[in-house]
Amino acid sequence: MKKRNVLIICGLLLVLVLVGVYFVFNRNGDTILTIDINPSIEITIDRNDNVKKIRPLNEDANVIVSSDMENISFKEAMGKIVDKLIENDFIRGEENTIVIGVEGKDYSNLMNEVFTEKNVKVNIIKPEISEEAKELALQHGITEAKAALLLETVSENEQLNIDDFVEKSINEINETKLTGKYCDSDYNLEGDRCVKVIGETAPIVDNICPSGYNEYKGKCYEEIGTVESDNLKCNEAFNLVDGKCVREIVENAIPNKYTCASGTLMTRVQAGLTRSTDGDAKDMVCVDTSNATHPMSPCEVNDGTEYTISGGKCYWHRAPVMASGCPGKIQVGGFCWDDASNILICKGARDGKRYSSRNEFCEGSVKYTNPSVTEYKCSNNNAKLSGTKCTFEETEEGYRERTCPNGFTLTENRCLNYNNVIDKVIGYRCQGENSRLEKDVCQLLDIKEPMSE
Repeated sequence: MKKRNVLIICGLLLVLVLVGVYFVFNRNGDTILTIDINPSIEITIDRNDNVKKIRPLNEDANVIVSSDMENISFKEAMGKIVDKLIENDFIRGEENTIVIGVEGKDYSNLMNEVFTEKNVKVNIIKPEISEEAKELALQHGITEAKAALLLETVSENEQLNIDDFVEKSINEINETKLTGKYCDSDYNLEGDRCVKVIGETAPIVDNICPSGYNEYKGKCYEEIGTVESDNLKCNEAFNLVDGKCVREIVENAIPNKYTCASGTLMTRVQAGLTRSTDGDAKDMVCVDTSNATHPMSPCEVNDGTEYTISGGKCYWHRAPVMASGCPGKIQVGGFCWDDASNILICKGARDGKRYSSRNEFCEGSVKYTNPSVTEYKCSNNNAKLSGTKCTFEETEEGYRERTCPNGFTLTENRCLNYNNVIDKVIGYRCQGENSRLEKDVCQLLDIKEPMSE
């Protein structure tokens, strides 16, 4: 009985495995392969590695896909696809990034073989497909593989808006993922610049260097695009530490605590002062009133000013009585006086200042000194305090230098082969610095610097 149960369980497990295989390889063991460059293509491949069906997934792919790519081996169909990609300038000799999505057998090695035979360098990426990627693919009408690459790119560069990248090429998306550089949605990232086509003009016929060659000092040299070196570089003042570019920043610390040798610590505003002082404690002041004096009545000051007291009131500023009497004054004891009963002045003061309360301090009698700073702090929470200085590290992403393959020399940001020189031929060329020839049409370009995180 136990043996029978074991056989039943094993049979059920086998059924589950077969069902799983059934769905992974489609109904008849087929593999579904999607390829994204900017043309997006879906290929159905049978278990004998022949193409059953191929279909374009976007407008760019319409010029790539043709019916003669079906009912032939995948390798032969892939060769035709690569030829069409080259013919329509979707890929070139320098390194190109391709994203694939696979349900079934992995054909990436065979694809690499075809590209190598066509002298095209490729970097094939096969991202993990998450549920979020599947939802994004449905939302924007793109492949799940491209959606997965977009999610990876945005997760590493949080300031990016995923909607701005849906229509961009895989090369550009991957370049942004690796470097953090990006362009506005209507510009394309091409190396170290953002490019937008703003018009077209007819080219002129002239003696030009043929395709694959570029003019330098009147001669046509074989040209190839620069490649990224393996060595990570840092901008000036930064040092490479554990794959990051780091520099040390030293700033003055901020006073945090003060002390006064005498008096009370106040802000200069509290002390009624407006003029700043030099030094770390320029916004603080020590106010010492221990020897300060208060204002008094002119009769109390008794500093030589003429005054008189009558009826308990203080009078000052004596003047003779005029024929008209004492206009504006008060006659006391045969003289005219000003009423000083509500006037407060300070002894020895010659500035004419009047005070409103006996609780005020006489100017010049209060001692103001700068406090001593007893404790400092750093404005940057990650900084290390040392004395009156704050030290912290600033990091940024490094960059990889563009270099040339063996046999080529870097010349004005181009890789030229000085051993391969040919004569000019009759052909089309464009006038103007910001223009380029594309399929017998001169594109006028708006060029600007890329943004970065």
